[in-house]
Amino acid sequence: MYLSNVVELTYWLAPKHNMGMAVSRTVWKNIEQCLNLFCLYDDYNWDWSLQYIGQNCFPGKLKALTLPLSTRVFHLGECRGIHHQKNICSTELLATNILQMFNGPLLTKLYPTSLHLSEKIHTENVKQRVNGGWSDERDRSLCQSLFSNKWNKLLTQWAPKLIEYSPIY
Repeated sequence: MYLSNVVELTYWLAPKHNMGMAVSRTVWKNIEQCLNLFCLYDDYNWDWSLQYIGQNCFPGKLKALTLPLSTRVFHLGECRGIHHQKNICSTELLATNILQMFNGPLLTKLYPTSLHLSEKIHTENVKQRVNGGWSDERDRSLCQSLFSNKWNKLLTQWAPKLIEYSPIY
């Protein structure tokens, strides 16, 4: 059974909550307050950096409100990429199968008239390991410039073409 009216409140975890997210203004302000920690965390994965600041910088830790049994966001990158290397795989077929799931009776269950909240605020131990790849000062400066809307002049020395596309220069 497709239980589209169940929502779950839990701590935000990078492997589970990194697709199809929306953040409130309050969460965005918390990210801004933790900007240096986010941009200086040596991990090329933005989601692991967000988990790190969510656990170590946010007041009360970062939480996620999810639709665990009725997702509306699907990952189509199963055929390619660093983490997925399937020999026989078709992104078009994946998309077609997903669209077919939402035809017929399932379509009527996408917009429930009421929601049931399931709180699962327990400590889930996900090992936080640093993957590296984010120690270059240029990456960190660009990250800080994008988030803070303040241009670091050194960026133009490192990559002069950046100013052609920057809305904040």
